[in-house]
Amino acid sequence: MHRLIKVLLSFAIFLELSCSSTNAIKRSAFINPSKLASEVEKTIHSVDKSINIGILITSLENEEIIFEKNADRHFTPASTIKLFTLAAALFRLGPFFRFETKIFTDAILDNGRIKNLYIKGSGDPSLKDSDLIDLASELKQMGIVEIDGNIFVDNTIFDDNPWPEGVMWDDRSEGFGAPTTGLNLNRNRILIKTIPQKLGANALAILYPKTDFFKLKNKVKTVASSKNTISWSNKNDATLNQGLSIHDSVEINGEIGANAKHHYIKVAVKDPSLLAGHYLKEQLIKEKINIKGEVIKKAAPKNGKILTSHISRPLSEALIDFMKISENIGIESLIKTMAALEDKDTPGSFFKGLELVKKFLKDEVGIEEKSVMSDAAGLSRYNLVTPRQMVKLLKYVDKNFMLAPEFMTALSIGGEDGFLKSRMKNDILRRKVRAKTGSMTGISSTAGFLYSESGRFAFAIMINGIVGSSSKYIKMQDDILTSIFKKQDVELAKTP
Repeated sequence: MHRLIKVLLSFAIFLELSCSSTNAIKRSAFINPSKLASEVEKTIHSVDKSINIGILITSLENEEIIFEKNADRHFTPASTIKLFTLAAALFRLGPFFRFETKIFTDAILDNGRIKNLYIKGSGDPSLKDSDLIDLASELKQMGIVEIDGNIFVDNTIFDDNPWPEGVMWDDRSEGFGAPTTGLNLNRNRILIKTIPQKLGANALAILYPKTDFFKLKNKVKTVASSKNTISWSNKNDATLNQGLSIHDSVEINGEIGANAKHHYIKVAVKDPSLLAGHYLKEQLIKEKINIKGEVIKKAAPKNGKILTSHISRPLSEALIDFMKISENIGIESLIKTMAALEDKDTPGSFFKGLELVKKFLKDEVGIEEKSVMSDAAGLSRYNLVTPRQMVKLLKYVDKNFMLAPEFMTALSIGGEDGFLKSRMKNDILRRKVRAKTGSMTGISSTAGFLYSESGRFAFAIMINGIVGSSSKYIKMQDDILTSIFKKQDVELAKTP
């Protein structure tokens, strides 16, 4: 019943976005393009007349181009490229696809003993520490009291390349730049939460998930200032830009205000598969299951006996998290998953996955390979896309009932959630835009759907070459979209 409600909700949202009232049909034809162009150019010139910007706004009701500027110029799109991956994943995997993380053994002995335990990853980017706690509890309830051998970690569903081409080396230790493996855990990063205490005292620091895999050294002081100056460092220089390794020590320094909110730091994990294995071992020990061996990476036997498994939420639900909060590992995992399912005898790779996305864009959407996709999430600066290509995808989705409900549900809502929560809060745009944003140093983009009394529109706005803060350019994008709602010289008497 819960799943049925979610499906009906997605369908209702799709109908709301896809259906116009009789009075709104083809109303976009009465927008005066020259008036709109003048308004948009005025907005751009008031901010930065020389900025490198590309725009395309198209009616979804009659495919009329409402405004375009540099629509065929290639831009680095940042996270808006996730729209390509989102559509391809829904097309190839379907909205009800689920990941399954399995627990195997190679031999059941006597008196609640098993020989070796295998945890086989499926590439699930949403696997959490709480899921491993549940798996350990299930094994205990089965009557298992001892593992006579090792805990083997199998991440072979994906190849050994954890980062796609073009990801900046200095992003790889950050939480948003975490690697992608066949067995992921907690988005392949650790979270350090710092809480102020009384003045002069050390702040309280919490490592999440709680594990002995890493060590945390807390040197943060609680001070009167309201400004936080907390930073982290990893003393092992060899892995500084690859994420944390087993037994690494993370040190946090600086100050936190006594009245400040909790402070969070996200640090990438170099080998998430090994972390998952060690965390599972810790939970099994808590369940008083004796383990004689170690945690080792090794493929599970094909004839192993499945003891239990964790099945993820359907893709239609998981995509909401991946898109609204722009979760990179979720999108990159989908790329490798598509590749792994295409050829089950070969580990999934970024290269093969991207080839499948490009094939979808060419064969289904009609986008030729003049675009460049180096990664699926938008971290690579090698990605190159035009506003026209982006709008072409949006128009394709709008007309494709098999993709549109879940696709649109996954996008951020203007003024309400995701990366649009702090934007479009005025009555003009609020809840009238569903879109994906993209942001990197020097880059700001927004692409998606807009609904107004004049009709429904697909749009893409891409800006490269920003120097300094991007805030005024973000506001400029919202102002450009607002222009569609401004009264033009329309002949309402001609409205059907």
